[in-house]
Amino acid sequence: MFRFLLANRLVLNAYFAEAEASFTRTSNRMKSNATKAIVEAERQARAAIQNAGGTIVTNAAQDLVRALREEIKPIAEPMRWMPYVFIFSLLLNLGLFLLLLFR
Repeated sequence: MFRFLLANRLVLNAYFAEAEASFTRTSNRMKSNATKAIVEAERQARAAIQNAGGTIVTNAAQDLVRALREEIKPIAEPMRWMPYVFIFSLLLNLGLFLLLLFR
């Protein structure tokens, strides 16, 4: 009877030792997986922050360009005709030069 109880105790100790080792391996795996998940979450957060920062800069630049266009619009609207005025002035000067040349 004593041997049977001793054998049961040894079997139970071995079982608990195996269970403890398995738990340790599992918890280490869980810690490793948790660490990997934390590192991945940090990487994704950094990427999201960079994307958000890029979006903020892009939006600010677009707002600045839009504001500058609105400010320049009263000046730029009449300047739209300047190439035509320049060509007309060039032709007028050429005509006057030819009149003076062949007079």
